[in-house]
Amino acid sequence: MMKKLASVFILSVLIIGCKNKPIENPNIVKNAFEIFDASVPDDVIKYKNYNLDDTCPNLLDPRISKDEINEVNNAWIDLNKNLGNYLIKQDFTWGMKIKVWHKFYFDKDGKLNKYFFNLLEDNIEKEKREQYKTLVKEFAANYKLPLTKDSPFAQCGKGAFYN
Repeated sequence: MMKKLASVFILSVLIIGCKNKPIENPNIVKNAFEIFDASVPDDVIKYKNYNLDDTCPNLLDPRISKDEINEVNNAWIDLNKNLGNYLIKQDFTWGMKIKVWHKFYFDKDGKLNKYFFNLLEDNIEKEKREQYKTLVKEFAANYKLPLTKDSPFAQCGKGAFYN
């Protein structure tokens, strides 16, 4: 009888212990900066699997930022200006005017965590896209948004490159 009770107790502890552990996706690398190109189906699938919009509110939405919208807008301008300047310093050019819709995801300290982009031009070579991704990854390693929050957040909108 005692042996049976001990077995039930151990089994109960194991079951309760399993329920308390969060289920983690082994394909997701936490705290690793990643870039997703909307023209690459595998990137889109991986991006969607993160469900980032469920945990990272878009601060550029005035309903979310309310009293801080000016600070949020200034941070957005800072990010885009610094990214553009970095690309220029690296002698990167598109060879034409490019419009982009992009969404940046940040850790609560303002460090870049994920980046999703959709170039709104159809005739961009794969090599240019890859070069852009590489440069954005380099940029992200050293850039920190001049804005912090209590939890991860996002900023998104349209941008343009004129070179």
